[in-house]
Amino acid sequence: LIGVGMFLVFPMADTVRRSFVTVSGQWNGLNNYQAVLSNASFRLAAWNTFRFLITAVPLLLILSLGAALAVKRAPAFVKSSFLVPLALPVASFALIWRVLFDTHGLINSILTRFGIESVPFMNSGASFWVLVGSYIWKNLGFDMVLILSALLNIPQSLYEAAQLDGANEWQSFRRIFLPQCRSALFAVGLLIFFDYWNMVEQPMVLLEQEALQPLSAYLSRIN
Repeated sequence: LIGVGMFLVFPMADTVRRSFVTVSGQWNGLNNYQAVLSNASFRLAAWNTFRFLITAVPLLLILSLGAALAVKRAPAFVKSSFLVPLALPVASFALIWRVLFDTHGLINSILTRFGIESVPFMNSGASFWVLVGSYIWKNLGFDMVLILSALLNIPQSLYEAAQLDGANEWQSFRRIFLPQCRSALFAVGLLIFFDYWNMVEQPMVLLEQEALQPLSAYLSRIN
C-alpha cells in the first residue's frame, strides 16, 4: 500500500492539484480546463481517441479470444508465432505498415497490377483503419496469451460435466468459459485502454494527418 501511494496515488493527486494552478503556482480555478476544452485541436484528438477505443478495444478482445480458443491445443511454436510482432520496435513496426499502405507501397502496387486505382491509405480517413489494424496485429499475441492462460486454468472436469448434462459448445462457452475468464477479459480490456493511452510513436509515424492523431500524440506534440 505504501508503494501504491508513493508511486501512483500521490503523483496523480499532485497532477490534479497542478491542473488548478498556473505555471507560477497561483490558483487559476477552472480556467485551465476551459482553455483546453475550447481548443479545437484538443477536441479533435479526444474524438479520435474515443473513436479508436470504441473500435479497437472490442475488436482486439474478440480476436484475442478467438485466437486463444483456436490455438488452445496447437503446438507451442504456433502460439509463440503470435508474439513476433510484439518483439519489433515500435518505429520499425510502424514503418513496415507505412511501406505496405503508402501511396506507392506494396498494397497499392498490387491494386495497380489488377487495374484498380491506388488508394491514398495514409492521406485519407482510411489511415484510421490502418492504425486500428496495425495496433491489433501488434498486440493480438500478448492479449491472446493472457486469455489463453486463463482458459487453460479452467478444470476440464467442468466441461466434461457439462457434456454429460447435454450442454452444447455455445452453452459451455457461455456458462463455463465466460464466468471463469471474466476477470482475465476485464484485465485485458484495461491493459488495451492504458496501452493505447500511452501510445505515441505508432500514430505519429503512421498518420500523416495531424487531424487523425489521438490525444497521446497531441499531448506529446504540444509538450
